[in-house]
Amino acid sequence: NTVFCKRVVLRELPYALEKARTLPYKVLRDVKSCLVEAAFLQSDLCQVFCKTSQVQIATPFDVEQDAFLDNPIDSRFELTLFDFKEEDGWKQYPHLGDRELRAVLKSLAEFHAFFWIDKRDGNLETPTFEKTKALAGSLWKPATYWHLGQQPKGQLDNLIPSWERFLSDFEEELKILGAEQYIKVLSTVGKRLKSVAQYVSQQSHGIITEGTDENCTDSVEYIESFPYQTIIHGDPKAPNFFFRNRNSVDDLPDVGMIDFQWTGQGLCATDVAYCLAASGSSEILPIKDDFVPTYLHFYYDHLTKSLVKYKVATSIDTAASIVPFLTFQKQYENAFLDLARIVVADHWKSIRPENFRERKGKMSYNAYNKSLPVALWFIARTIDYLERFAIPK
Repeated sequence: NTVFCKRVVLRELPYALEKARTLPYKVLRDVKSCLVEAAFLQSDLCQVFCKTSQVQIATPFDVEQDAFLDNPIDSRFELTLFDFKEEDGWKQYPHLGDRELRAVLKSLAEFHAFFWIDKRDGNLETPTFEKTKALAGSLWKPATYWHLGQQPKGQLDNLIPSWERFLSDFEEELKILGAEQYIKVLSTVGKRLKSVAQYVSQQSHGIITEGTDENCTDSVEYIESFPYQTIIHGDPKAPNFFFRNRNSVDDLPDVGMIDFQWTGQGLCATDVAYCLAASGSSEILPIKDDFVPTYLHFYYDHLTKSLVKYKVATSIDTAASIVPFLTFQKQYENAFLDLARIVVADHWKSIRPENFRERKGKMSYNAYNKSLPVALWFIARTIDYLERFAIPK
């Protein structure tokens, strides 16, 4: 038998030393993310989920940690984890095809239902509700690394100049979009993303303000009564999933999950939007034929079934009333536009066409950062959602 050792000693990592010099709040953020992962993986609920679901998580055999929040660069962590080794049939892919994506969406649906923490009138209180609430209190609130509260002040001001630079450097590549409804509005994307950024952030994460250079998460405004809450993975990209085929080729593969450093409270749709954009292949994310609704319905069907399985709802109809599909679909589009904000302002602020060629097929990098067709799909869907975006009166 083998184990996987995840060792993080920040003083030994050149990128961490550079962060400590230029962006010290990010080092503190990284330390907190390691504490979050350890808290989640060591929880009893994580073990219960693995036993009652068809999802395998890289649970720990041992965790050692020395965290120094007053001097985070000296922090160190070592986790001895379950090993998704190739000899046991586990594989990873730089992009997810249709079969793998459906397996991940099904697994995320079960994960979200099991850790459901939205206790409003009409929702049942699950047997593990209080434990889940307690666990959520030790995780990110809200989850993910890209919400406004985790970003330095001034990011919204970068949207317009960053997009203008992107348009200039990708003038030829953007012609591939073809359709007039995309080409004619390309110049407005940065401005329109900035105009909706705070609203979609509030709707997606309960946050309406950017963080500060010193400590992002301490300065945000978080809405305590934010509805539809569950515990989400927070970073569901292709490299964070393993797959193992079952005996029948007609069955979806088993799924293994790793990397829970950005896990915490959030909306199901936030995980789903990020998963599609960060993981999908160009074959399942074509520019002109929008297959997203098919995947949203697939995820939603498994979410409602899982809400019944874990006793959040008594029936499929009750589950559908807890999270109506149209509500989920709107949450998905808001979350996608929220993700587009950091992609344009940060992830693409210096990207060049040659970067896509250099990164093609690599395991690292999100799909929209290593596949030009996926990047163009991302732009097309961003425009689609901006076109039908409206702030309720």
